[in-house]
Amino acid sequence: MTPAYRSGISNGMKAALTLSVLSLLFSACSPFPDHSNARPPAIYLLEWHAPPLLKQASALHCGTLTVSPPSAVPGYNGTGMAYVTKDYRLDYFAKHRWADTPARMLRPILVNALAHSGLFSAVISGPAPIVAPLRLDTEIERLQQVFAQGTSHVEFSLRVQLIDMNRHRLLLNHVIDVKLPAGSGPYTGVIASNRAIAQMIDSLIADLSRTLGRANRLCTRPKA
Repeated sequence: MTPAYRSGISNGMKAALTLSVLSLLFSACSPFPDHSNARPPAIYLLEWHAPPLLKQASALHCGTLTVSPPSAVPGYNGTGMAYVTKDYRLDYFAKHRWADTPARMLRPILVNALAHSGLFSAVISGPAPIVAPLRLDTEIERLQQVFAQGTSHVEFSLRVQLIDMNRHRLLLNHVIDVKLPAGSGPYTGVIASNRAIAQMIDSLIADLSRTLGRANRLCTRPKA
């Protein structure tokens, strides 16, 4: 084997090696990374299930209630699952999110729960073609998982406003705050959030019962 032939093989191998290295570098630096093997995010629901023997809030029989579409303050009006590790900073889990915005998931929950309460003659989801004597407006002010010292808790705050539509009068303007312990991961926050929804429903029905109990014009009591 001549020296010239040996030199030719060496140069060819060097060129091939250089091309391989450059190819790897360009792949690593590509602005379009390959996500074909990336796992989709886990999707979670907010739900409420009526107890088998749901106890009525009171002996009142009130008129028709319209439930307005719930809203949410900035930071909680998307599908991201919010968490907090330090004051004034809101983050979202990268691989976990809600199936829809919490406000939209809350709407059927409120309608179903208030219909099951027995407090109203009918509960309809607004906006509706008829004007009911009562309207419920709600806004999510906080729904987040707060991490501290290796564990966490869920904070859920809902502003509730009950309006007498006939007299254009605000009967109730109240914030329901629920704080429940969770674990160290996002799924524990999902479980705690659904428990917070159930606790909020109980508080809401009790608040509405007390408020409407003072509004004799809007409700009647069955005769003994």
